[in-house]
Amino acid sequence: MEHEFKATGTTWWLRSDGAPRSLLLLVEQLVREYEARLSRFLPDSALSRLNRERRVEDDVVAAVVSAAESARRLTRGAFDARAGAALVAAGYDRSFEEMDGAQNSGPESSRPTVLLLGTTVLLLGHGQIDLGGIAKGWIVDRAAELLGEAGACVVDGGGDIRTVGGPAAEEWPIGVGDDLAVGLADGAVATSSTRSRRWQTPSGEAHHIIDVSAGVPAREVVTTAVVVASDAMTADALATSILADERRGMRAVAARGGQALIQRVSGAWEMTPGMSRYLR
Repeated sequence: MEHEFKATGTTWWLRSDGAPRSLLLLVEQLVREYEARLSRFLPDSALSRLNRERRVEDDVVAAVVSAAESARRLTRGAFDARAGAALVAAGYDRSFEEMDGAQNSGPESSRPTVLLLGTTVLLLGHGQIDLGGIAKGWIVDRAAELLGEAGACVVDGGGDIRTVGGPAAEEWPIGVGDDLAVGLADGAVATSSTRSRRWQTPSGEAHHIIDVSAGVPAREVVTTAVVVASDAMTADALATSILADERRGMRAVAARGGQALIQRVSGAWEMTPGMSRYLR
């Protein structure tokens, strides 16, 4: 059975071999509930309150912020959820569907210090948190865990994909662009690209991947990164880190035992040695 819906600014697609429709609808409800807490575009979300008030008590926000901080350490700062102010300064100040050109205010490198005290998150100093893709990956993982209780399934949250195998651990074929596909039984794949989520500003085109140290959209060396990992949240963070800083991102992929397929600005594709076993 399949189910499709819009949430988190993208199209979600669920497929399950054994779940009743009621469970698919429950997964959709779960996705929407998490979005309502984790989106920086919703003024009443727990994340928006954190950015405004510098403190929030919310177990979901705390879990994802903790994961984001772990990803920042893993990638040595190539991935950094604290770059929210730089995204706003680059013109990404509202959901992408609402954008039709944008004003950019130049480099913005302010990043808050994050303190986690149980389910309480505090921000010290200037800057904002943008959980963006890592939150979407985290939601995909939670959805797959719930749907996987009924058997083999796929959860696709707009490029962040988690699969759960059935008794025979059959592979799911997952398209990743340019007529390429990977085969996954139990695992995750995420695709991040500077070719999507682009917008015009008075000083030229901008995109959503930030060079954190400079506080501006990253220079495009790698335009697309496809990462296979154990979970969607990790795969998303690693794919983003490769686009932001190829060297640090690829080291993090190796450190986590993942595999990657990248496309350079020239159009050429390259991959890590173990990625070939996933390509179909």
